[in-house]
Amino acid sequence: MNKITDLKMFPAMAHSIDANDCLLSVSDIWLNKFGYTEAEVIGKNSIDFLTESSKKYATEIVLPEFYKVGYCTDIEYQFVKKDGSIIETLLSARVQKDISGNHIGTIAIITDITLKDETEKKLIENNKKLEDSNKALLQAKTKAEESELNLRLLLESSEDMITIHDLNGTYLNYFGPEKYSLKPIDIVGKKIEDFLSKENADLLNKQIIETSISGLS
Repeated sequence: MNKITDLKMFPAMAHSIDANDCLLSVSDIWLNKFGYTEAEVIGKNSIDFLTESSKKYATEIVLPEFYKVGYCTDIEYQFVKKDGSIIETLLSARVQKDISGNHIGTIAIITDITLKDETEKKLIENNKKLEDSNKALLQAKTKAEESELNLRLLLESSEDMITIHDLNGTYLNYFGPEKYSLKPIDIVGKKIEDFLSKENADLLNKQIIETSISGLS
């Protein structure tokens, strides 16, 4: 058997074609991957097993250059299996010549990259989702900062004294006009009873607790 046709036991997806681009031999791995029998493929044009877009790419772009330079490397083709499903592949091939330099055929090696492509697509999708989530978080943070700034401006522009305190009556923050001659450092950390009589402080603390409970119910 001619050296370019005996690929049955070749340890990869491989096929050989004659000078007319018809299949002479395919490896068993090629047959197993695509789901065909040897009788179904031998003699067929090699591009018959490509998708329409890959056929167009092969005939118009790849093959003219291939026959000019005598080889190609890692060409992306989509092959169609017998069951109709598509395999993403990389094909590398080299022209075979006789001792006179005449083109007598081609040997091609094919690598299945379907899983790799699916993994890369999934990675791209996940990165897109992550990017969208980051944008949403950034937008939420920006809105929160804007809301906080607006609230602060509102409080600072108020003509009334505004205090923020916890349930124990300890001041956490203070906003008030200059007429009160007070700053947050004068208020924060101190308790209501530091500024009011015990009777008034107890009354105000009671109102704070009752208001807090009412707001939670």
